[in-house]
Amino acid sequence: MLVPDVCSAVGQELTRAVGAENVSNDAATLKSCAFDYSLVTGTCPDFMAYPHNKVDVRKIVRIANGHHVALVLVSSGPPRFHGDTLPSRGGIVVDFSGRL
Repeated sequence: MLVPDVCSAVGQELTRAVGAENVSNDAATLKSCAFDYSLVTGTCPDFMAYPHNKVDVRKIVRIANGHHVALVLVSSGPPRFHGDTLPSRGGIVVDFSGRL
């Protein structure tokens, strides 16, 4: 999980970069990303981002790199079974399912 100042800055930058409708920090949404049907233990991400094109992806990556925030890429909806899309230390889940 991000420290509050960094979390606030990342949230504001993501919102400006890709639009408020394409960023979520809703507790229920974030919690749904913290587990799957594998034996891997995950954590809640700090944000979900929903890019619509390559430009959005570049913006999200630049923001994450600028703040040293982990990215977890997801390309399909649930159910998930392998643990490979679970955040291990917060960060931003970038959800490509049905968007690009």
